[in-house]
Amino acid sequence: MAELATTERRQELATQEDRQPMELMQVIAQAARDPQVDVEKMQALLQMKREEEDRDAKRRFNAAFVRCKGEIKPVFAKESNDQTRSKYADAKAIAAIVDPIMDKYGFAITYGTEPTDRDGYYRMTADLLHEDGHEKRYAADIPIDKTGIQGKVNKTDTHAFGSS
Repeated sequence: MAELATTERRQELATQEDRQPMELMQVIAQAARDPQVDVEKMQALLQMKREEEDRDAKRRFNAAFVRCKGEIKPVFAKESNDQTRSKYADAKAIAAIVDPIMDKYGFAITYGTEPTDRDGYYRMTADLLHEDGHEKRYAADIPIDKTGIQGKVNKTDTHAFGSS
């Protein structure tokens, strides 16, 4: 019963959210038909519309992220690295737990690189995308790893990139 009430409340809120941007859009459409409307004012109205849409998308992103995070449970380090005598969580195990939950809440991640001012580093990026249009970028400067466990250079530039 509580689940039904929650679902009905979500639908009610979604209807209200859909109505608010439409009201501003109606004002913009009405102003566009008036030949006396100042172009700068029209641009300001359109900018207000974009900002409102961005705020709404960010709010939905944040709400979905909180629900998503609440479902993701810890992934335990079960794999062993004999060289470093340590345990780690396998990327496939992490993906098996995290990916379906992210999908459920409309999230996806893209990875890339971008220039960094730091010599001897790569800048790795991850963009967390939400189906409603908001995204958040994360970036980290990672030292280039050209050496092996004993500190000797043992990698090509391509291998060093992958290792980093």
